[in-house]
Amino acid sequence: MGDIIIAVRDFLEMGGQVLNIIALVIFLMWMLILERLAYFQTEVKTLKSNIQSSWNQRQEKKSWAQMLLESR
Repeated sequence: MGDIIIAVRDFLEMGGQVLNIIALVIFLMWMLILERLAYFQTEVKTLKSNIQSSWNQRQEKKSWAQMLLESR
């Protein structure tokens, strides 16, 4: 395990600051990807059910938006 850490450290030292910046950008990219996945797993389901329940509570359901949805 120690050899791997030393090899990674040596590689980063050879590449200079550019590799550090690339590593930071990759880390931020994965943080954003994981945040989006968490959002879709939690918030979107709640938002979808709220929108559907508010639509079902409407009295008038023949609006332009409904006709657009039916035409698909």
